Amino acid sequence: MMKVAIIPYKWFGSDGISAFIMNYYRTLDHKLFHCTLIYSSFLGDVDIAKKKMLEFAENGDSSVCISKSQGLIKYFFRLFFHLKKQKYDIVHIHGSSASIVLAALAAKFAGVKKICTHAHSTGGNHVFVHKICRILLNRITTIPLACGKKAGLWMYGKKIPFQIIPNGIDLKKYKFREDVRVSIRKKLNVSENQVLVGHIGGLNAAVKNHKFLIDFVSLVKNKNLNIRMLFIGSGCGLGLKNVQEYAKSLNVVDYIIYLGQRNDVNELLMGMDAFFLPSFFEGFPIVSVEAQASGLPTFMSNTISKEVGMTDLVHWLPIDKGPECWLQALEKYPAPNDRTLYVNEVEKNGFDVKHVSDLLQRIYLDGL
Repeated sequence: MMKVAIIPYKWFGSDGISAFIMNYYRTLDHKLFHCTLIYSSFLGDVDIAKKKMLEFAENGDSSVCISKSQGLIKYFFRLFFHLKKQKYDIVHIHGSSASIVLAALAAKFAGVKKICTHAHSTGGNHVFVHKICRILLNRITTIPLACGKKAGLWMYGKKIPFQIIPNGIDLKKYKFREDVRVSIRKKLNVSENQVLVGHIGGLNAAVKNHKFLIDFVSLVKNKNLNIRMLFIGSGCGLGLKNVQEYAKSLNVVDYIIYLGQRNDVNELLMGMDAFFLPSFFEGFPIVSVEAQASGLPTFMSNTISKEVGMTDLVHWLPIDKGPECWLQALEKYPAPNDRTLYVNEVEKNGFDVKHVSDLLQRIYLDGL
């Protein structure tokens, strides 16, 4: 049995990277791989994150917290000693920038032969530091992976070949059901003649551009349209406060539903009429795959990687021209007559999680 260390470099919990990890972990052959989740902190609802970790224990696997709270130097040495002691065959590091080189370096010094680094974003705030770290990362990484072409180029540059791993999901959970739609809208107190626009993203993540969404809601209110906005995602502290105060300042609180972090996203998508993702940048957002599988018209900023546009449900829109064009697009592209058909389109594009898991298993066993 091969020993695999799975490291979400930033945190573990409610973000897209954590969702990807759990999606493929659940379908791995647990007779072939003994996995250990190594995380540094939680993001979002701690109870939900712990439930995810409980799945590791139920499969005979484990989870370990190696905190960064005492600084990166102590984190590096604690991670190094753990990896050296446990003698992992593979270390799989997930992150958004080349700063993951710290974990890769610990694995290298610990004698790990297969070091997978996995790119999940197409940009970041500290570009100069990222490019410096990338030089060392490219020398250490033995298996460079990425969620898409643009993310791979951001992480590794143009000279390093990398393998694209689609952000697969459990497609059968996202196939549209009318009875679920009716139930969800009843629970949310949303009438059938109201248009429910949904968004999934942590309220502390500035990259998600929540201010734009609230500006959209303000436009809707000023035009007296029967549209409501649904926010799904973890929110606490300053991020949540800023979003709520901005909504209050525009007097649109009654037009917004905050649900926080949820474990029934697949059903909530069925209750929506459209999905908005006005992010400043994204690698390959899993939520866009989920929305399309559910047959939702999906409106995304044109800064997001075009690789996510696998169906005719996707519409690319600018964010620098304000929300007016988003409203026009929403009115122009209603939901399709049969939302159940789109799960097949997503599967044809290779985004079934079983396909992704099989691909990673072959990489774990044989390399690239």
